[in-house]
Amino acid sequence: MKFKRIEWIDFGRGFTIFLVVVGHVLSGIYTNHIYPNSDGLLMFFGEFIFLFIMPVFFSLSGYFFKAPENMVDYIVMIKKKAWNILVPYIVFSFVYVLLNQLGGKSKEYSWGDLLKIWYHPISYLWFLYILFFIFILVGAFSLLKVSLRLQLLIYFIGFILVQVLKINFYIFNVFGWVVFFCLGLLFKKDLNCIKSKGILSASLVLSILGYLLMIKFVGLSHAYYNDVSLVNFIPKVIFDILLFSFFLNIDEESKLFKYFKQYGKYSLIIYMVHAPVLSAKFTMPNVFVLMVVLLIIGWVSCLVVIWMNNRFRLINFIFNAYANVKKIKNKR
Repeated sequence: MKFKRIEWIDFGRGFTIFLVVVGHVLSGIYTNHIYPNSDGLLMFFGEFIFLFIMPVFFSLSGYFFKAPENMVDYIVMIKKKAWNILVPYIVFSFVYVLLNQLGGKSKEYSWGDLLKIWYHPISYLWFLYILFFIFILVGAFSLLKVSLRLQLLIYFIGFILVQVLKINFYIFNVFGWVVFFCLGLLFKKDLNCIKSKGILSASLVLSILGYLLMIKFVGLSHAYYNDVSLVNFIPKVIFDILLFSFFLNIDEESKLFKYFKQYGKYSLIIYMVHAPVLSAKFTMPNVFVLMVVLLIIGWVSCLVVIWMNNRFRLINFIFNAYANVKKIKNKR
């Protein structure tokens, strides 16, 4: 049976992954201080994007989560997620380190870091690492018939403890992000409420206010905006509601909706490809020109790989490993 795609979800994924590319274009410029006089303005918009893009992706993943009915279902789910998440995780860990080694004097990662990816992910690949363990965790609690509300309470308590005790093991970051995964499940239960104009307007006002208050009290530091913490938890939740409401309210006949909808199903490819491409460092006389050039290079490179994914089996295997393995087994 062919999976019927949900158009507003595809738009949400396509639009959000484009913002991920934009965010990394901006951060690549201001973190390297290529144009020091523009750092403040670029950071203002860049950290604004980082405040909400990853919560949205975790919630979109949670929206499609199907609780396993028995141990067999649970094992099948983990096996599927292991193929679809860990294969690109391993492949692009190697690709990122390779490009980092070839990219000049600044070596952010060494070959030895590849031996550590089982407990400390490389750069942007943290998302796949955390997502995989979220499926293991939520699947286990669902198998034990623990209600969603009780799960949320357990995860939130775990998140508080990790923050207060300053536990540095990377895997414990699961407790913060799993809350947003579960929010996707909650949104699914009452889409009409999320879609209401009142929710859209209120979340928009509160999101902007929350961001401005964060700037006032903690300043503009990447650690306060990208990672989930006690400082940004509530603003991230509000932004999450805002984006879901926006996805549900946008005119499906608009050019914006139609353009990004077509790339929603390729969000994993775009996420994996854009960062290694944008890791190349070069300058131009004008900051705006550099931003446009980097955005075009990053986005077009992703579209090229999408084209290759649809035509070459080896590329498709990297991004859709489980389905390909299943096909091979069925042919035997």
